[in-house]
This record gives sequence, structure tokens and C-alpha cells, in this order.
Amino acid sequence: MALIAHYEAVGDMVVRFLAQEERHSALRPLLAQGRREHRAWVAERFGSTQSSLSELERERQITRLIVATDIYTWKLLRRDFGKSQDEVLQPNTASHIHFVGPIREPVAHGPWPRRFPDRPFVLVSLSSMFQGQESTLRNICEAISVLPIEALVTTGRGIAPNALSVSYDVEARSFVPHDAVLPSVDLVVTHAGFGTLMYSAGAGKPALCLPNGRDQNDNAARVEALGLGRTLPPDAPPAAISSAVMDMLGDEALRAASRAFASGVSRFGELTYAADLVERAVAQVPGQLSA
Repeated sequence: MALIAHYEAVGDMVVRFLAQEERHSALRPLLAQGRREHRAWVAERFGSTQSSLSELERERQITRLIVATDIYTWKLLRRDFGKSQDEVLQPNTASHIHFVGPIREPVAHGPWPRRFPDRPFVLVSLSSMFQGQESTLRNICEAISVLPIEALVTTGRGIAPNALSVSYDVEARSFVPHDAVLPSVDLVVTHAGFGTLMYSAGAGKPALCLPNGRDQNDNAARVEALGLGRTLPPDAPPAAISSAVMDMLGDEALRAASRAFASGVSRFGELTYAADLVERAVAQVPGQLSA
């Protein structure tokens, strides 16, 4: 979705340049550089999903992905076929199948009370369930305690907040509703569980993932492929975590991609839209009593 947002902003101009490439030699180095960067982007974003492929098949797959994500594909859909941006973002499915985005309960909270509003704000969430993540959580706490940031750590079940050694800049709690704090957050550090990623991506917040098994490795790979975050192993040392956090906080392109993704997801609607669809479907079933 971030790629579509980029094409929406500059696509028409680039297509005009491409049409003049043969006549104006000055454009050729610029466009050649764009092609190299697009190939590098595809290899970086999708590389983690192709680790099991042979070198030859990996190269073929990258070529297919370059074609699928090329600006001429965007032009074909948006300009030649006249598809709306929503139609480009939403797959072609049967009329009775609807995409409604993440299903989240509305949270009736005011702005999160910031203790250091002049600093970047980082949320650390490694699942509300105990998954043997204590060592990872301690490394993260050690890493962020030396940084010039404000941080909130949620420990979940099985780990008491007061069992963690944190600096004054870091607050540890057992649980906080994600939607209550995410509007104020600049970065999420997570185990890459589906729930946490659903909330953080939906809010347009980049994620540093330290997957610890289950579906988390696949989730983290998808985050990287979409350009919404980075991944470290769960046993990453504090120094590596500190470096990644500061790099990501300074990465404006990463933040822009995350915001663009959230904007695209919001087009599908949320809980209210899903409830409306269910009520509409039930009303069409013969013999159903109305409320």
C-alpha cells in the first residue's frame, strides 16, 4: 500500500519521463537509477519470504515481483482501466466477500499522559500471554533504558512489572489497551504477534519485531516485506536493539510507509462497517426475526 501511495504521488510524472526516454538522453541515467532502486527495493522487501528457494528460482521470483509492482502496472490499472484507488488496493473477489479491516473495540480514552513529551515515545509489548519471553524482555529493557526516549513496557501475564530493571524514563505495566496509547507512540517493539501488529499497523506505527515462534516469524517477515518495520532475533543483545530503535526512530521513509499503509487499511472500514454487513446479511435470510 505504501508503494501505491508513492505511485499516486509521482506516478504520472514518472510515466511522462519514461515516454520521453528515447528522445531525451538526459533522462536515461535518472530512469536507469530508478529501475535499479526498484529492483533493490523488491529484493529487500520480499527477500525474507524467498529464503527457501534456489538462487535461480529466487531470481525468477524477484523478476515476477518487479513486473507485478512496476509503475506501468499501476498505470494500466489506474489510468488505462480507470480503476479507483480502492479497487487497486482491494483484490478482485466475489461480491459477497467483504474486507473490513482490523476488528478493534473502540477505546474511550483521552490522550495518553506523556511524562517526557519532548522525547520519542516507544511502546514495548511482547504478548499478554507468557511465551518464555522474559530474557528477550530484559534485553529490550536494558537496551531502551540508556536511550534518550520515553518508553512504556507492558509485561503481560507471568512477568511482574516490578521484576524488570528499568530506568526512570521507562514505565512498566502489566497491561495497557493498545489503542489507548498507540496514537502517541513513535515505534512499537514487539514479538510480532498478530494482535499487536494489527493494532500498530492499523495506527500507522513502525514495528521492531523480535519473533519468538508460533506465527510470529511469518508475521515479522510480512512486516519487513511491506516496509513497515525490521526484525531482530529474540536473543538479540541490548546493543543491537538500541541501535535498531534509534535507526528506526530516525527513518522518515519508514514512518511515511507506515502511515500510508494505515491510510489504505482505513479505507476498508472497521468494526461498525463489519456490524452493518452482518445485520444486512441477517435481514436477507427468510424467517429471521427483526430485533
